[in-house]
Amino acid sequence: MDSVPDIRHINSSDPLNYHKSKIDGGEPPEIISKKKKLMEAAEGFESMFVNMLLKQMRQTIPDSELIDGGYAGKIFEEMFDEEISKKIASRGGLGISHAIYKKFEQSLPSPETKGYYEEHGE
Repeated sequence: MDSVPDIRHINSSDPLNYHKSKIDGGEPPEIISKKKKLMEAAEGFESMFVNMLLKQMRQTIPDSELIDGGYAGKIFEEMFDEEISKKIASRGGLGISHAIYKKFEQSLPSPETKGYYEEHGE
C-alpha cells in the first residue's frame, strides 16, 4: 500500500496556510526570518481585531442573573475570547492577516531588489 502524505494541516481554501508553507522557499535566512516575523505580526493584528469584535459582540448580550459568573466569569470570558481570537487568526480567519502579509511582503528586500547586496555585503 502506498504511503499518502499527511496534508490535513493545509487547507486549500486557506491562503494564510499556503503562505506559511511557502515561507522557506530557498531564500537567504535573513529574508526567511523577516517573512516569519511579518507572518507573526499579521496574525497578531488579526487576533487583536477578532478579540475586539468578540468583546463588542458580548456587550450586546444582556446580562442574565441565571448564569452570573461574577468577576471570575468575566476574566474567564476575556481569556476564552483571547484564545479563540488567536486560533481564528492562526487559521486564516477573516483573511485580514493574509491581506496584510501580501501587502507588506512586497516591501521585504530580496536578492532581486536593487541595493540588496550592498546592504548584506555580498
